Amino acid sequence: MTMFIRNKVIPEQRAVKLAPARHDHRVKHLVKTWSDATLEQCFDGREEFQKAVRRNRKILQPHGKEFVVRRNYREFFIGKNFEFSTKADGREETLYFEDAQRTGRLRQQHGEGPLAKIDHHRRMRLFLSEDRFRQLKKWRKRNKEKFPTFYRGELEPSDKTHHIEFVWDGVNVEWHASEGIVCTSRKGINRRIKQALENILGIAP
Repeated sequence: MTMFIRNKVIPEQRAVKLAPARHDHRVKHLVKTWSDATLEQCFDGREEFQKAVRRNRKILQPHGKEFVVRRNYREFFIGKNFEFSTKADGREETLYFEDAQRTGRLRQQHGEGPLAKIDHHRRMRLFLSEDRFRQLKKWRKRNKEKFPTFYRGELEPSDKTHHIEFVWDGVNVEWHASEGIVCTSRKGINRRIKQALENILGIAP
């Protein structure tokens, strides 16, 4: 497939030159992955592309002439920690995970790039009807430093709901509102995790 930055086709060699730490073999590996993957990667701009490279290269560790996923990521992104996924039109699903201490996600397609992330601070997740989702997004614009009021039933993932997660990072309330619709199906989850890691990092766990 093809990689785009601001809707312009970016050949692999050109993308390497645009990337930070371009002589790092991990960077070349990521660029090749995003250029050759079965998914199109469409970045909103050069900064988003460079940020995606920086974030994901930290997860790759040398293993001879190959790379492996860092141990804490291998141990976290597994079937038993899968909670739900979200799917937006024209994008492959994003998979969300949680264990006793951490939350995180595997995002395969986005304007800010693919992402494998374990959150620095555990996030609280809400699962909302469309009306509630819109209400809270409007409320957020007027109350950026506050937590929203929510109902107990909104803490559990359910199909066809909308998803918001938030956390206090010590300074601000950080929000993430998913564009996609929630799906709780675990069907083929190990295969889906493997495919997501291959699309994001170019390697299986």
